[in-house]
Order: sequence, then C-alpha cells, then structure tokens
Amino acid sequence: MKKHLFCGIASLSALFCAAETVTIVENGKNPAAIVLPAAPTKAEAFAAQELSECLFLAAKTRFKIYKQGEKIPSGVQIVLGRQPELPLLPEGKFLIKTKNNKLYLYGGGFRGTLSAAHRFLEEGAKLRFLDAWGSIHVPANNRTIKADFDKVYSEGLPFRSLMTVCYTNQPVADRFLIRRGQNLLNPSRQFSWLNRAGNEGKGNHSLHKFIPPEKYFKTNPDFFSMNKKGERVPGGQLCFAGKALRKEMTKNVISFCKKSALKRITQDYTVWIEVSAMDAPGKFCHCPPCKALEEKYQTPCGAFLEYLTELCKDVEKEIPGAMVATLLYRKEQTEKPPVNLNIPKNFLGIFAPVDTNFFAPMDHPSGRDTLKNLQNWCKTASNIWVWYYPDSYGIGNMPYSGLRRSIRDLQLMIDAGITGTFFEHDVTPINSLNFSELESWCFLKMFSGDKTDPELLIKEFIRLYYGKAASMVEKYFNELEDYLKKGAEKGIAGFYACNPIQLGYITASNLKRWSEDFDKMENLVKDDPAVLFRIQALRRAVDQTRLELMLAPGSEWKAIAERCKATLKRLAKERRFSSKSNDNMIANLEKLASMTPPEGFENVKIENIRRLSYNGKRVLKHTGRVAFPYGMYCQDYRSKAVGNGTIKPKWTLLARRMLQASDVKPDKFAWYKIGNITLTDAARVMTTPAGYFFVDIGRFYVEPGTKWDVWYSLKFEGPAVPGSKGTQNQVSCNEILLVKTDSK
Repeated sequence: MKKHLFCGIASLSALFCAAETVTIVENGKNPAAIVLPAAPTKAEAFAAQELSECLFLAAKTRFKIYKQGEKIPSGVQIVLGRQPELPLLPEGKFLIKTKNNKLYLYGGGFRGTLSAAHRFLEEGAKLRFLDAWGSIHVPANNRTIKADFDKVYSEGLPFRSLMTVCYTNQPVADRFLIRRGQNLLNPSRQFSWLNRAGNEGKGNHSLHKFIPPEKYFKTNPDFFSMNKKGERVPGGQLCFAGKALRKEMTKNVISFCKKSALKRITQDYTVWIEVSAMDAPGKFCHCPPCKALEEKYQTPCGAFLEYLTELCKDVEKEIPGAMVATLLYRKEQTEKPPVNLNIPKNFLGIFAPVDTNFFAPMDHPSGRDTLKNLQNWCKTASNIWVWYYPDSYGIGNMPYSGLRRSIRDLQLMIDAGITGTFFEHDVTPINSLNFSELESWCFLKMFSGDKTDPELLIKEFIRLYYGKAASMVEKYFNELEDYLKKGAEKGIAGFYACNPIQLGYITASNLKRWSEDFDKMENLVKDDPAVLFRIQALRRAVDQTRLELMLAPGSEWKAIAERCKATLKRLAKERRFSSKSNDNMIANLEKLASMTPPEGFENVKIENIRRLSYNGKRVLKHTGRVAFPYGMYCQDYRSKAVGNGTIKPKWTLLARRMLQASDVKPDKFAWYKIGNITLTDAARVMTTPAGYFFVDIGRFYVEPGTKWDVWYSLKFEGPAVPGSKGTQNQVSCNEILLVKTDSK
C-alpha cells in the first residue's frame, strides 16, 4: 500500500504534464466558482467557507460556493476534494494544482483539503494570518489573483499544537490556530471537531488520581514509594515493582476510560490516556525490586516504564485505537529511555525537558544530555511528542526574547523524529508581552511543514506587524536575542524559574534608552492605530520593569503608570487575558505610582522599598496543613551545569525564620520578617510545608552587594492557629516586601 501511494504522488507531473496559470479573480471581477463534492465532508465544507471569506478580504468581491451536480457558471473553478483525475494521497499530504482552467485543492485524510485551502490563501492570495486577535495582512492591489501551482505538500508534524490559556473559547483565536494547521487542543467547542486526538484520562501528573493516597495508603502502603529511610510515604510517587499495584492501576485506568473512549475513537480521531508521574522531583522509589529494574533497563524509572508496556497491551485489547501516554519528565525519573525494553506502538511518550537550560538550545553543551535522551526516545518508540517551554516562568514583565533558542530546539526535535508538539506557550502570550505573537507565528509555521528560513519568517512578521517602526523593532529584538546568546556563551544557565536579571542587561540605562526608542517608534506609526497599539503593547515590558524595579525618575512615574494602565485595559477589553489578572496588575501599578510606602513602613523612603503585591483582586492561598514552627526561607536558587551536559539547581540559604504559634496574629494580615540578606540575582523566597509561596525576588537585583530586609505579609487561620476563629486551616499571602538597609 505505501509503495502504491508513493507512486501515486510521484506520478503527478506525468498526469498533468505542466501547471497552467489560471486567473482566480481580475480587478475584483469574474471571481472563480468554489466547487465542492456533491456530498462534501464537514472539513471540505469548512474549507470552502474559509476560501470564500478570505478571498473576499483580498479581492473585495464575493466568491460563491457550489456543489458538483449544481449549475455552475462557466469560467475558472476552485475544485475542492478528491477528483477522478487526481491521485490518491495519504494522510499528511496535500496538493495544489492548476490545469484546464481549474485550481485543484485536495489532501489525504480528514483535513487534508482544508490544509490545501489554507496554504493557497497564503501562497496564492498572499494573505498572512498574523496573530490570534484577528490581524490579517492583505497586500495592496490584491484584487487580481493568478495561480500557477503543481506541487504536493506535507502538512508537517502529524500532531501540532500551541497551548495558550488566553485563547480559550475565542473563535477569532481558534481561526488563527486552525489556519496555521493546529490539530490538537483547538480550545473552543465550535472548532473542536478539527482536533485529531484528545486526552481521555485524568490529565497530567495523574498517578495519584488513579491511586489516591487517601483511599489506598492505609490498606496498601506497598503501593507507594519507599524513601531513602526505607519508609513507605503517601506523598511521593508509586512503587511499580509490585504486581498488586499494577493490577489495581490497570483496572482503574481502563474502567475510567473505556466507556467514553470507545465512543470517541473514530477513523479520524483517537484518544490518549495519560498515566504520568506526579509533579515532584526525585527518585520514584528506593525499594530493592525497583532498584533492580532500574539496573535492568538502565533508566531511573525502569519499573514504571515496564508497567506501561504491560498497560499498553491491556489497553489495546480493551480500548483498541487508544494510546497510552506518559510524560518523559525529569532526568532522575522518565527522561532517559530504557534499554532492552520493547515499546508497543500504542505507547505515546511526551518529552518535557523541564530541567534543561532555558537560556540555551539543546545542542549547547549544557543541554547535551537532554538532546541525547530525546534522540534515543525517538529511536526507541514510534510516537514521541514534545511538551516544550519556550520561555521561563521567571520572566515576569521584563523585556526578553529567546525565540532563536526555541527555533533551534524545534529544528533539533523535528530532525530527531518527533511526531507532535505541545508548546506550553503561556508565559508571554497570556498578556501579549514581548514578542509573543511573533513566537506563535514562527512555531505554527514550522509545525505545519513550512520550510522557509526562520530568519526570513522573523523579518517578514516584523515588517508586516510593525509597519514604519519595523527596523527599530527588529533592532530591539536582535539586541534582546544577543543578550541571551552572550549569556549562554558565558556559561549562565537558567532553570524553569530563571529571570533575565541573571543575564545582566536589565539596567537603568538600557531601559531609559529603550523607552526613548519607543517614543520614536510611536511617533513613526502615530497615523496607524492598529500598529500603534502593537508598539504600545511591546513597550509595556520596558515601562513595567522601570516601575517595578524603581529604575525610572520619580517625575516620570505617573506618566509611565498611566501608559501601562491604558495598554492593560485595552488588552483586557480585547479578552487577551482575564479581567481579574488585569485588575490585579492595574492595582499594583497604582500602588507603585502612588510613591507611598505600605502600611507599617511609612518612615521608610520609597526609593528603598521593593514590593510584590497580590492584594488587588487576588490573594495567594494555601489551604490544608498548617503547623508550627512555620518556616520562612530566602535562598539563592541558581541553576548550574554539573559537568555532564545537564542543568541542576543549587540551593544556598540566605535567611531563615521559624515562626512560633506565639508570633502569629490570627485571622488578619501581618508583616513577618524572614531576615536580612545580601540580595542575589537568583534569590527566591518560600514557606513551608512543601515550598508554598515560592516567589522570585532576584528580579530586584540591580546593585551588587546591596542588603535588604525581606518580609512576608501573611494571614494565618484555622484550628491550628491559637486564637483563630477560622474553621479551616489556611495561610494566605498578599504581599512580599524588600526594604534596603545598606550596601557595600
């Protein structure tokens, strides 16, 4: 069959000889008829709708849709779907062909013809779908469209997706994703039918969801991990050396998934059932049988991976067509593939390099082991997707770009043989920060098989998106990219919580210079409201960083804050992120712009205060166990290369305070000082138990050697708190404060 299909693809030129030029529309007149099969599929009908709608944008004339068998006017036709004169194409391939006054758009599989239509809109009509908020570039004088095609294309990776929570249930955003070929995680119900697969299990980090400790630990402690002391503990992972645990897990997985999964699986749609480690570092289990399986398969999670091969076989019997997925996550857990273990075809590994260097691509010396593990997994299993992190979660609101690092990683992933993507692109798109739209444009282009040089993609997007200010925007982008590249060359490593302060370019002089450049950019595009707002959105990272780090003159504070607030309000109005997040950021900006210290610190000069506030519309809470002494810590959380191509965090204690019950003021927020520290660019604060309120304060590092008092504003409630009237144990945090004391 494969040989037959290949011959069919190769013989296109023999069937058609040479492509002809056809005129789709001329000066807005005589538009081609869009012709569907007599009984079109849902995807083919949608392709016709997309062509009609988008060609109208280009030519400003209506393109009518017909079905074969209806009376179709003479002239040029855009013919959708398989025709007798066309070869059969496999899923993942589509063709665009002009011949005999017809433009053929056809592809294999459920959505191949739709992919052909979207590619024609880009290559034939020269439309550019720029962002998820409805920005479409239509070339000037585009009312005449001629087509000359004879080519078979690849749809790219079989499974393609960006994850961005800000796109949820927004049809405009869905259209952008679909037009760029996304076939997983299309978020709104209106277009979910275009997804090729979906999660049928209990989501990510699911071991305890199938074997909950509160149900099983008392009766079956052997189901749970053994720690270094030889104790079974409910808070870790599970012990997969035991047959009883494996049997119970399989029973629970299949009983939960079977009924609905069987209904959802079709020829064009499958499901994956995820069984993944809990989101906690460290070895799965220290028991002797687990250690023996670790040695047998030469990987830290030998027992777990062996079990998954068994589960795959059971799922294939009970739920044929379903995939069994697991996160290949953390080097001390599942990132390293097993040796001498036969991986079934319905196994799906989702490679998630959370502990690689976020400041450098995987072929950098610091990422060598990560890349090697990915390449070996692609050799070991037939289905490997990547759960990738384009940006660190420590960026905050600071100017930053790491797009070239992500592009290089994506090229390496595709070369390794991945078959799908989950890009956790929720750091910057969630509030249109920095170059998030450019990143989405490039990623989706590359997912869908676009072979254009990524540098040309970057240049084209900036030119189209930022208009007359494009050259200045490109200079700013390249400068940020160069800072990241030089930092990696110096050996600076960044973990998932790293911030750009560690790269050394967030300085008062750089921020002032960039702000002046943005004044010039705004002036250049002042007559184009759409482009002007894009410049203002890009500028916000500079403005908010100047405010949050107190790196702007006091005379400018109010104007900067008002500018940020105006941008945030418009972003919220356009539903680019939640109104709750918007309200919180605006409340914080108002506090910063007020130039007044918080309550209790009225006698401190405002320039000696740095604050992280959560008491706008949002308060951080931890509900559950509250015990005294209650630990508060400040640590340097610095990532470093450990010499074998991996990155690991290095913890250095800067200050610690153990609160006693007598120290606490129940049921109200009060200030609690952790201690006095010399601030570092990788400083973090957190409380116990289990590292709650883990917050980056290294973002305030500007002057080396400066000493600060570090404070939490906390509220303790519940039966564990003497004097509290609360019925539930809970600790809340609404602010973190740094007060400068002296410097070297």
